[in-house]
Amino acid sequence: MMSDMQTKTERLNTLKGGEFDKLFLLDMIPHHQDAVEMANLIPDRATGAELKTLGQNIISSQSREVDQMTGWLNQWYRVKTQGQPLISSAGTTNTAPASPTTTLPQTGNAEIILPFALPLALLALATGLALRRRIAVWLSL
Repeated sequence: MMSDMQTKTERLNTLKGGEFDKLFLLDMIPHHQDAVEMANLIPDRATGAELKTLGQNIISSQSREVDQMTGWLNQWYRVKTQGQPLISSAGTTNTAPASPTTTLPQTGNAEIILPFALPLALLALATGLALRRRIAVWLSL
């Protein structure tokens, strides 16, 4: 069975340019957020001084990187993650952007799922109609 990280890496292997940049950021933000969340457990649970120092460094550096990556997503692709203000190209913060913005959950999966929503809905509709016809035929027997 393939891990979530392996799946994400394979998906990234198929992309280049802006598509790669955007998906990389969407995948790395929650990855870093998870690392910060885990590192926040260290002060109350770990005993090793080295581990406590590592935890502090993870919290500091990866929190900074999450902010940086979120800002890039916002500026380059007008995508904001949960809890992040949208920054206009002029550098000012907007609460209501001039153009539509995709708001994603922290996992970033909606960006991947959205392109498949319409084809899946059409497939479900077609399957439902075919099933309805079969049931009507069976009832008429």
